[in-house]
Amino acid sequence: MPKKKNLKLAFLLLFWMAVSLYPPHEIRDTAADVGILYAENVTGPAGRTVVLSADMVDPDHQELKKIRSEEYARGRPALSGGTLVTDRGTLLRGCRISTDASEKLPKRSEVSGIKRFGLNTIHLYAESFVRHQPGQLHTLVDSLVNWTERDSLYLVLTIGCLDQNGRYDYDFTMGFWNYYAPRYAARTHVIYEIHNEPHAWSPPYPDSTLAMERDAYTAIRSHAPSTPILLFSYAVPNNPAGILQDIGKLGPGIDRTNAAVGTHGYGITYSELEAMIQQVRNAGYGVMNTEPCYLDPNDVGSVNLFRQQMRVHEADHVSYLNFQDVTELQVPRYFLNVIEKTGLSWGPDFGDWPSPAVWDAYSKLEAEYYSSQGGPSGVIDLGSRIGYVSNGDYTVYDSVDFGEGAVEFAVFTASGGIGGTLEIRLNSPTGFLAGQVQIEPTGGWDVFVTKTGSVTGLSGIQKLVLKFKGGEWDLFDIDWFQFTVDPTAVRRASGETTLPNSILFCQNYPNPFNSSTTIRYRLMKGESIGFKIFDLKGRPVEWIDLGYQAEGEHAFKWTAKGLPSGIYFLEIHAGPVSKTKKLILQN
Repeated sequence: MPKKKNLKLAFLLLFWMAVSLYPPHEIRDTAADVGILYAENVTGPAGRTVVLSADMVDPDHQELKKIRSEEYARGRPALSGGTLVTDRGTLLRGCRISTDASEKLPKRSEVSGIKRFGLNTIHLYAESFVRHQPGQLHTLVDSLVNWTERDSLYLVLTIGCLDQNGRYDYDFTMGFWNYYAPRYAARTHVIYEIHNEPHAWSPPYPDSTLAMERDAYTAIRSHAPSTPILLFSYAVPNNPAGILQDIGKLGPGIDRTNAAVGTHGYGITYSELEAMIQQVRNAGYGVMNTEPCYLDPNDVGSVNLFRQQMRVHEADHVSYLNFQDVTELQVPRYFLNVIEKTGLSWGPDFGDWPSPAVWDAYSKLEAEYYSSQGGPSGVIDLGSRIGYVSNGDYTVYDSVDFGEGAVEFAVFTASGGIGGTLEIRLNSPTGFLAGQVQIEPTGGWDVFVTKTGSVTGLSGIQKLVLKFKGGEWDLFDIDWFQFTVDPTAVRRASGETTLPNSILFCQNYPNPFNSSTTIRYRLMKGESIGFKIFDLKGRPVEWIDLGYQAEGEHAFKWTAKGLPSGIYFLEIHAGPVSKTKKLILQN
């Protein structure tokens, strides 16, 4: 019998936005910074105005100079490949700002700074029917529309619910869109999302909710015929048939070439998410996830589900807007660290993060940090291990650096089931077979042991595939794995009979990093070791003398004290031999 096979990981309905009240402010006009709309000095129904404090005015951030040089006026996003994409054809990837809850602006630099994290879109929960009148916070919204336009970012505008998710107010919705739709109709970087989670919780929606969606769509189109529109915004999109039913009920008046289905990521497993995306696309409609599950770095289950959904969106090419606030991005554990450990990378619109991670084969690799996975049932990321492994399933680890050669593979594994065989392959599940390890039952799913096996043909940077074979299901769990370097590989390749005076490999993690990074290296013989750090212009930043070190593996933690964000180069010297690595500092 399968163990715990009814796993759903249903993290239902995470409501956490703290509601804060802020008193009215007076205008301190900085029209040059906020642009045309704010300079009009208009007031909304409640006459609210805002102060732009000094830290909201764009500072001269060193790390953003290169990114700023790449800014340009964005063209309208378009449906392509079953999702909304940018004018460059890249996915819309973003984070949120909730003026409906805070009634204040974030720092100007925090908005600009999302580009350092590979993002290009702000998801703005602008106002809520719970506490506002339509247009009441227009000065805040105007500012963010202008800031994002200046920063070459996209902005998705929607109605928030505060603590009333699953509800809507028809009159507020119509008033909101009759106010804002014409206001930004000419702004090519703006997307309209009709309403955040107007019904609790899954499709199909009631006829009354669909009538609101249809009427709001018609109102928007009457004012903004060219602006892309996102419909529905399902909290729990686990019923593809219900989604298609709702689309059909909206009628033929919906222009599917410029409107897409909005979904969220609650109460749905990654396999259900993949199936929903595929079925909606097969029916000829676009889909975009405007609120994947919230990432709480203190909750293992939340981190697991976030990683799984990120992998689905990237693998299936679906645009998505993370539910991380712009202020949370400044804390590495809320986003940067999770992305790096997941091994995900993409071509950002600006800058060069997240660059593809290169994993050191000779350090312990956490099995759950796979780049992608597949097979008949797919493995499950359990936070500190992978599990629920069935025959034919596999995990993929992009860019594993084997240096000059590996001879042995070790895996920390447990099996309360029947055990099986772990195959080590390159490039694909049917690629070159470098080795295999037989894993017998260990006596329980929490009884871990180390198993080893020999490997051949592994050198340089490779795509590693671990494939699992055996009975039908529940073969074994894997915590981590590691390769052992072949110290004679360099000697054999060069024809030498003694160990060369050389550094076998040099890796650092994390990279990019915040404040400090650990450099790992292996010496072929004992040598005096030193590090030189240079900036992008070749100017020396620091010299570290570590003295004599013996043959073997070593690690050194470097802290970038007082240095601005940017690209640096580390040069490791072992006697007369040196190697250079690129380091990316992101404060």
